[in-house]
Amino acid sequence: MLEAERFIKMGFILKKVLPVLFILGFEMCAGGSNGPARQDTLQETTHQNDINNDMNSKDLSGSDLSSDTETHSGQIKTAFIFPHGDDIILFFASVWMMKQNGEKLYIILTSNQLSAIDPLRNILGQDAIYYALDHVGPIQHKTLVTEDLVKLLKEIKPDKIYIQAWCGSHPEHDMSHIEEVMAIKQAGIDATVYEFPTFTGYYGPLSSSCAPIDELTRYWNSLIPLDPKYNKVNETVEVAESKEGLQKKLDLINEFDIAWMTEGLMQCPNYDEEKLTGFLSAEKYRLLGVYDYKHRPYDGQMSYEFKRDWPFEFEDLLNYTLALDEQFGADLWTSPSATNTKFRQTLKKDKTYPFKIGLFNKSEESDTFTLSAAWNSGRTPATKDQIVFEQTTVKLDGRGRVEVKATLKTHGLSGNLILWIKAKSAKAASDSKHVTDFVEIPVMLKVN
Repeated sequence: MLEAERFIKMGFILKKVLPVLFILGFEMCAGGSNGPARQDTLQETTHQNDINNDMNSKDLSGSDLSSDTETHSGQIKTAFIFPHGDDIILFFASVWMMKQNGEKLYIILTSNQLSAIDPLRNILGQDAIYYALDHVGPIQHKTLVTEDLVKLLKEIKPDKIYIQAWCGSHPEHDMSHIEEVMAIKQAGIDATVYEFPTFTGYYGPLSSSCAPIDELTRYWNSLIPLDPKYNKVNETVEVAESKEGLQKKLDLINEFDIAWMTEGLMQCPNYDEEKLTGFLSAEKYRLLGVYDYKHRPYDGQMSYEFKRDWPFEFEDLLNYTLALDEQFGADLWTSPSATNTKFRQTLKKDKTYPFKIGLFNKSEESDTFTLSAAWNSGRTPATKDQIVFEQTTVKLDGRGRVEVKATLKTHGLSGNLILWIKAKSAKAASDSKHVTDFVEIPVMLKVN
């Protein structure tokens, strides 16, 4: 039971926490509560600041990873894998219940947000083991993140694994879902795999900043029906309400201290304590089904397509994941990078800015890559007056990597822009079995 005084305090927090969850819904997942571990900015040539950052994703056609749970030494090992520390908030009552049931918990972030571990550790304590992979973000160094995750899963040998659902949420969540499923398959472990909700575009955008509570719940806490032509979906399990779990979830919200989660709710008088408590208590999960990630999870726009915080269309993610699941090809990243409007690089007109392009040959064989650049969704080719590569053709040995210097000139550019950097693999282009022969990543800019 919650103590009365404690419940009143948390009831007040509930009244301050939720509306901004959907006002700024993307921000909860755009970079975690604390944002990226490091956010670099383009510097004018005269500054010559050295900078480093980012990377990519993978694809696979889903397979049934469900199996009967086994125990080791009498204790169930349960792993939770997600990109950002605060991604687990709305499923945290279930996490707490598993802790109380004596399960050994493993918290694995697919980004290097080490600071995001602290709030979780403050609640779960030493009853969980925490990991944050070294590579920056789930869109960065995708091959290396997956390889590290495979090694970790082989070491842990979990009985159960919980990941975020495949639901058209936003790029980092959808990419991470695919990456995690891929890693589980490659690890060859005998684990029961579940997915839990994250916000989805299945029902469209929220109608207003004070949308009805049922609409809010549907947006954040749904395990959606996926297109049956390409997917086999399992039955959803509803989690029984737990007052202690709810209390721990509120404690975690306080630990993360996310300002946009704790401000602005008083403007929504239709959210009373009972409704908000019901929203936070509505947890669920389901066995991971058989999903074909080469197709949209549902007809219609993904959440990141109708809320343009990200530059991606589904087709961009499709090529991204297909490219990185190929035998040949590259991981590609830029430093600095900006794949979300929150971190858009602001540049001055008529200036010259240096940046770096990281290139990694994911094949064991040597390969030659051709670099190019284009603007915005229409992929208008960048001219030599706008982008200059130190070298446009790069040959790398198997598993080789290199940083290529480049220069961006803002002469004649203005407004909000998306710069797409592409690396085309000669080996993939010559192999008819490869679905795509290039990988492409965006950098969001503002020139004024």
